[in-house]
Amino acid sequence: SFLKYIINKEDKIKLFDYMKNNDFKQLKRAENEIKLGYSIWFVDDLNEPNIIFSFELLDALVKVYSNNKNMEKIENAINSIDFSKGFLNSFEIPKEEIDSLLIDVKYTNAMLYHLGDSVEYYSIMETANRDIVALLKKRLKKCKFNVLTSQPHNEFSLDIHEIDVDQKIKEFEKNLDGNEAPLNHDDIEIACKYWAYKTEFSVEELKWSVDNELAFGYKVKDENNKEQLVAWNIIKSDGKTVHLFTIPEFRGKGYAKKVKSKTLLALLKRNLTALSYINIDNVSSESLSTKMGLTK
Repeated sequence: SFLKYIINKEDKIKLFDYMKNNDFKQLKRAENEIKLGYSIWFVDDLNEPNIIFSFELLDALVKVYSNNKNMEKIENAINSIDFSKGFLNSFEIPKEEIDSLLIDVKYTNAMLYHLGDSVEYYSIMETANRDIVALLKKRLKKCKFNVLTSQPHNEFSLDIHEIDVDQKIKEFEKNLDGNEAPLNHDDIEIACKYWAYKTEFSVEELKWSVDNELAFGYKVKDENNKEQLVAWNIIKSDGKTVHLFTIPEFRGKGYAKKVKSKTLLALLKRNLTALSYINIDNVSSESLSTKMGLTK
């Protein structure tokens, strides 16, 4: 592919300034990515980009950012990628850059999978532009993939640029009772057991979230006075919150609100916008997000 790779944070910030002034979409998502630093960007034109692909280093999710204007150039960029092999193999990234990333990232299964000669599947987050989605599907089919569509969802956000952060922190802190805490590595197995949308890379990314105190749970004492994990919420390496879950027999007690409050506090204190993608049939999660100030 002729697309240029961008790893350096300062280079992404410069590109982000262009994105803000030229009608690019999903800017909250892109800003969080830059701040956390766990993605590689691929751009068709460093000076006047039309499309940017983002590859998440920990879970191999591919995202698309675009201003949806020059569809001919966007189509050329999409068609330049050979999706039949590992995504990272389509681009001229020096070996020393890859080796450095593998050391820095620590959890490397997603990267190693997409450095291989062939892949069996991709996870691509759909852009809102239907024309770009159609071009992606066409290209993937040409590369011999069956294209499946995930359940439709709504995006909810709590934008740090549009709220009084200190006031929100005080508000969320009032929801806590002291039984909320970061997850530890012993909690990973149970959280993954109930994770409906996990991939083969989810366990490693959850380990990363635990290592960085970006995964939170609510624990209660059982009949033997032993702590039991009953609810949890996870912040991924791109800043999204995922897998808000309460074990069924413990629902209706307000535990989800408490653990979500803990998660939102962690995001706000790290100067990140809270982003959640909620399936349209998940009424309870949508209702909770709205009550806590997130907007659709």
